[in-house]
Amino acid sequence: MITLKFGGTSMGNAERMLDSASIMIDRAKNSRISVVVSAVAGISNKLQASIDAAINGENLTEYINDVKNTHIAICDDLTAKLNKFDKASVMAKVEPVLNDYEKLLNAVAAFGECPISINCHIMGLGELMSSPIMEGILTAQGEKVTLVDSREMIFTTGNQGEGDVDYARTIQAFAPYKDEKIDFSITKKVYGKFCLDYLNKDIELKRFFGSMLQVNCIFFLLYFFNKLLIIAISTAYFIIIQILHQSLSLQRTL
Repeated sequence: MITLKFGGTSMGNAERMLDSASIMIDRAKNSRISVVVSAVAGISNKLQASIDAAINGENLTEYINDVKNTHIAICDDLTAKLNKFDKASVMAKVEPVLNDYEKLLNAVAAFGECPISINCHIMGLGELMSSPIMEGILTAQGEKVTLVDSREMIFTTGNQGEGDVDYARTIQAFAPYKDEKIDFSITKKVYGKFCLDYLNKDIELKRFFGSMLQVNCIFFLLYFFNKLLIIAISTAYFIIIQILHQSLSLQRTL
């Protein structure tokens, strides 16, 4: 299975989203693929800026409207460029997220602080707004996509800022789909770390988790290699210092 990652720049506007969708569709012709989709370019920065503004007691109307209008403008552009793009259906999924965003931001302003749980919630809204748009693009082009909220499927351990995948709970959540071939997509970041945002075409669950384990194994090997490299450099440095020290002592003796 191939995993494709599309960052904010690739999701920057309607044209770039269409280009990204074309890449997804093309790669899916020959391989099972999973795709990571980021928030629209600049949205994550705007979300963080709005949190800071709320804590400082600033007027939030401009921030809220900016985020909302950015997504509406993209949908309007897609309606003009893509014949079967269903703006109404897409906005029906985006609007509740925008309402959630406004309520949370006003709560932060009322209390003058933003707990980490609320911060993570707000910062994850960008993917919840961009993924329905990409779903709409793929659907308009005849692709079968099922939107699944990863918060109900993928679980982590640790605090909400950082965490590792809780494989036992996650596999249990996917149990109903075991041994079935399904089409699904997963949205949102989990505790500040990217999870799979879009899985298109038929994939077997065991292959999905197999790829995750392979990736984790690679990360572990890289981490282990880095540790060995640091130890080797430190050891070499220590030996060089010892040799120089002995050399200086010998010169002084002579």
